[in-house]
Amino acid sequence: MQFEAKILFYNENDGKGILITKEREKYPFHVEDWNDFDIFPKVGLSVTCKMQNGHINYIAPIKTPVETLSTSIQELTVDEKEDKQEENSLSLWEKDRKKIDKIRLSVSVKICVQEYFRQIEDDIDKRTGYKSAKYRLDFLKMRRFLYTMYNNLTELDIHFITPQIKMMRDDLLKMSQVYDDYKSKATYPDIAYEKVFLSRQDEYMMIRDASEVTFAKLGGLREAEGQLSEILKEKEEILDRTLRASLQFERLDEEHKELKGNYVDTVHMMATLDEEYHKDLELMMVFEQTYKDEFFELFKKASKKYRGQILSILDAQAFLFDEQLWMQAQRSKIIQSFFEESHIQGEYCSKTFLKYYLNTLDQDMVSQEQRELFKLYDYLNSLKRDCVVVVVNEIDKVFNFKAIFSKISIPLDSQVFMDSKKAFIWMQKHPVNLLIVDKILDKISAKNFVHQFKEKIGSRAKIALLGGKNEKLPDDFDILMDKNIRAEAFEAEISQLLKDDDG
Repeated sequence: MQFEAKILFYNENDGKGILITKEREKYPFHVEDWNDFDIFPKVGLSVTCKMQNGHINYIAPIKTPVETLSTSIQELTVDEKEDKQEENSLSLWEKDRKKIDKIRLSVSVKICVQEYFRQIEDDIDKRTGYKSAKYRLDFLKMRRFLYTMYNNLTELDIHFITPQIKMMRDDLLKMSQVYDDYKSKATYPDIAYEKVFLSRQDEYMMIRDASEVTFAKLGGLREAEGQLSEILKEKEEILDRTLRASLQFERLDEEHKELKGNYVDTVHMMATLDEEYHKDLELMMVFEQTYKDEFFELFKKASKKYRGQILSILDAQAFLFDEQLWMQAQRSKIIQSFFEESHIQGEYCSKTFLKYYLNTLDQDMVSQEQRELFKLYDYLNSLKRDCVVVVVNEIDKVFNFKAIFSKISIPLDSQVFMDSKKAFIWMQKHPVNLLIVDKILDKISAKNFVHQFKEKIGSRAKIALLGGKNEKLPDDFDILMDKNIRAEAFEAEISQLLKDDDG
């Protein structure tokens, strides 16, 4: 192996010395391995070496020994290109830096914050339609369960997935990733301050880079100062043992003076760089403090704004995805069979499915994750808004039922139709808990209407027939409801029906 190095120490009395490479690796050598008779070993001399089996067996000088040890130390602690710049003249970059007594603003705080959230804002703008959605589910509460439920239903019936469901699921995943990205950006404002604002400031970054270079140089010089101090001590001990009248003393004394000068230069350079380093730190600290409060205020405001918008969209997506899943599930013969065989009571919805799963658990042995599902069930239970659909054959009855719904206190989603086709189309897209139909509809009997409803939609909704008090209740109907019922009695009756449906 061949490499280059410099002589860090050499003792003429015993011919032993130490080499140091640019990688700061040190190797002992002996004068017996020296291969030049015109130039003798000397501290600071650049040499080329060969090593075999871990021992140096060839050393030769590669240039005239005119460089001082301080130069060699600098070359070992910083890049050669930087040394030449320091020896000749400062670069324009360094000159500009030394003129700076106050860091100037390159990009305003407002622009930095706006650009930081630009991608999130674009993702929100693509989904502005969700802002006007009527219903929402808490996405953060439902997140894991929604995906688990989707997987479970898919395992039951692979044909259950429609293009619309897949599209809704994919977009929900994309938007949830936007939320995760937002969290990583907004959770740690101190990190964001450096990443979003400080990194955009040209002079600040120039000063910071310079301070890092200075710090590295100081580290190298401190190590060099320690080495020079040890070498000086050894050289002084050799001088004390050498006769002043001898030829060796004069040469050793010159080397000692040269080393001492280099040591003084190194200490002076350390003091200069240390002063420069602390000046840079002060400049950066003043700049950081100047804009920190303004950044935090704008960042906090933007974070709150975007968090609300993202979660509003996700909550709407969660509701629509959940609704679409169960609308499709109630059309699946396989899933219908599973509900029947598993004795799952209630409408096709997340709450029913979750209740079925929780009933299989031993509450004394549930995990923390399963305890969270009990909390989720309580949440879903608190959101219960049963849907009641009324289909009648006269406009007066439409107004009458709308008036009744406006007076009752229980939370309901209600729809009143006079057109049976429109009612049928609407119910294909929305889950229904209670269906109330007039005896005769437009061009179709109540019995045929309900039969088609059960066959094509497959709902487990309770079904009531509007008629007289003593009228016979046909098959497929659960209850006979007085066509002249008043608001108070109507509220009590449907409350009981919906309660019974809840199991």
